[in-house]
Amino acid sequence: MVRSILLSTLGLAGCLALAGCVERLPVTPGGTTLFEWDLSRATRSAVRTAKIGPRTATDKKLVITEGDAPFTVDLHLETAEIDFEEAGQKVHQIAPVLLRAKVAANDKWSLSGKCLDGPNYKMPAAGPGGELVTPLGMVQDCSIRHHRNAGLIFKSSYELGLMMQIHADGTITALPPERLRVE
Repeated sequence: MVRSILLSTLGLAGCLALAGCVERLPVTPGGTTLFEWDLSRATRSAVRTAKIGPRTATDKKLVITEGDAPFTVDLHLETAEIDFEEAGQKVHQIAPVLLRAKVAANDKWSLSGKCLDGPNYKMPAAGPGGELVTPLGMVQDCSIRHHRNAGLIFKSSYELGLMMQIHADGTITALPPERLRVE
């Protein structure tokens, strides 16, 4: 009986020691850049070399609500008219040309972010003669991932994400939409 209690105690002590050795995810401090993207990083090769017109800058505060631990991100967005040639045709569009996201306030999450393929055209609509017409205003997809430790003894982590579409007119849509408030 004593031997079994001793082994149980040693097992619990070993378990607690092992749990204490698991590296905790660091909380990302304010001021940290999550992503920085500009037109030179576009995945459309024709857009990378587009002629860029005068820029319009906008700053937005993104509040990501995640249970008991909301956090905020400052987003700097610059848009401009761009001209390029694609598939043998001259194209005139308005697009995001610079995006920069920085952590404004965060108490619990380890954060990361990136911009994905793009900028992309909006879905075309039918014109008066039934032809497809691509509307002005391109969209850039970016994501913010948030990671957090869980558990007291056996530590693990979990990751959540927010996918955003940043439109040339300055609007931002997200999936899931209920977790993003734009100020």
